[in-house]
Amino acid sequence: EFMAVDGNSGAPSVDDASSYMLQYGRFEAVHKSQLEALGLPAHLWPVLYRKLVTDTFDIGSYVVFGDHDSSSVAKGLTEHSLCLSVEQLDAGSNVFLVDHAWTTTVDQIIENLDRVPGLLERMEKLTGAYDSLAGSTGVANADSLNPEIEDNIPTVTSMTGVSEEKARELLVRVNGCLIDAIMAAEDEGKEATPAQNTLQEQILQQLGGGEGLDNSRPLQWRTRGYDCAQCALDGGDQLDGMEVSIPLGPGASARDIECTIAPKHLTVSVRGNRVLDGDLHAEVKPDESTWSVENGMLTITLTKRVADSWPELVIGEKHVNPFELRKHLARVGGELWRYFQGYDCMVQGADQSVMKQTNWYIQDEVGLSVAHSSDPNVCCLPFLYLGAQGQVSPFSIIWPIKPISCGDTLTRDFCPSWLKDARQRQGYLQAIFPAPTQPLLDAYLEFAKDLEQTATGATRANLAATPAPVGHAKRVFVSGATLDAKEAISAAGFEAVAVVEEADIVLDDDDTTSAHADKITNRHPLNNVFGSIDKTVLALQSVAGTQDWLSAGFHLPTQVSEFIGAALMDGSS
Repeated sequence: EFMAVDGNSGAPSVDDASSYMLQYGRFEAVHKSQLEALGLPAHLWPVLYRKLVTDTFDIGSYVVFGDHDSSSVAKGLTEHSLCLSVEQLDAGSNVFLVDHAWTTTVDQIIENLDRVPGLLERMEKLTGAYDSLAGSTGVANADSLNPEIEDNIPTVTSMTGVSEEKARELLVRVNGCLIDAIMAAEDEGKEATPAQNTLQEQILQQLGGGEGLDNSRPLQWRTRGYDCAQCALDGGDQLDGMEVSIPLGPGASARDIECTIAPKHLTVSVRGNRVLDGDLHAEVKPDESTWSVENGMLTITLTKRVADSWPELVIGEKHVNPFELRKHLARVGGELWRYFQGYDCMVQGADQSVMKQTNWYIQDEVGLSVAHSSDPNVCCLPFLYLGAQGQVSPFSIIWPIKPISCGDTLTRDFCPSWLKDARQRQGYLQAIFPAPTQPLLDAYLEFAKDLEQTATGATRANLAATPAPVGHAKRVFVSGATLDAKEAISAAGFEAVAVVEEADIVLDDDDTTSAHADKITNRHPLNNVFGSIDKTVLALQSVAGTQDWLSAGFHLPTQVSEFIGAALMDGSS
């Protein structure tokens, strides 16, 4: 079990068995509860540990990509499937690491897509939601762009007196040009007055314009990978500088950057990935140009050899309309939900408070190619690895739960293990693998009919606890009763008993409404309404059914199919 590994991996040496046992013991102590909850067989824990410390992703030695068979019962997220390439893989014989392409939170999805280099392109390829930013949706002529429409709205409203909605409409109509928007608001369709011309000159001066500058060219623009802004260096009045801003993504620092500035060429690599490489529009002075990294952003300041307005940074770059890009990011983010999987974890805030956070992740191309089946042959679950330096790294782990033969497709169950009802599984999978919706509509119609029947028989008596027939109730069981409690029960003329079976009255904390059905108990169908939001809906449905005064609600763990059916029936949903 204690095998030596390559010391070049940067992992702790395991040549010495006692040292390995000590290191593995620490790993098991930290991760035991998580591994038990995942259900990974204990004999695979040392295998997983070795692969984690040696950064071993060896599933590629056991599988090959195959084309997904549309006639197969197994369903896939991608057009590819994973097929076993070795002769046999027995249940519990190995465990494999799968990387996560992206981990995020709900409020960071759009920002990540916009700012993490290469992420948007990778997610477009995954979802097929390609941007027509390469065509009609986003690419616009550089002369018609202004990426700060929202920032310019207050200026238009204060100078012209129009509403914010009108100011936004004017700015969009003139492609963000502040001057044209103000002129249009002042006197649409009329020749500009001398006062308007004076106002235009004042605004041009505030924007850095003036004599000798080509004001038909933009001062700033966006591309898919970087932002550009022309500027006047050292407080001058000439556009002799160009500032390029490149988002680096989380965790990047200056040591991850390779930036080469030549007189007519600019090259930038981040962690070995080329993010910018092209011939500049005109020459710059490399010795007077600089770059720096701050707050996850690489800023390059180029000094132009000749002060002039540039229409582009590098020859042939494509500018994008930032507002159309934002809409596209939202579209891609919406398409990604069928690929996202999630887990809850506890995180510490800046004020040292601890709170629960839901992280959403998308597996790499290998993990996404594992197909779905209600009778799976592998288990695939997220695992958080706490490294020796305290860093937390998320992975997925895959292990076989049935014998798999050469050529078989690897399949997992996309439904959570607690979801057993066939109809609810169908509703859950609808979000991942869209299918005909008639069964979901039928589920809702049956559900609505049951609620109407309940409502018909609902009376005030349904909401009242059944009176206790105290005449025959003598023996009392109290969960966790203290000696004082038992003495009080006896003083009241009752007998305290030690087991539930002997009691006539049961007072305990059992949260199942069906518990002790043959006993007098403190439990009631509505007992948990104020203590558990999850059960409020179910309790009201069971007692009141459908009422005009009661908003429709659904208990998603047990009524997801009915919920989807209701949404499909509601044209305004």
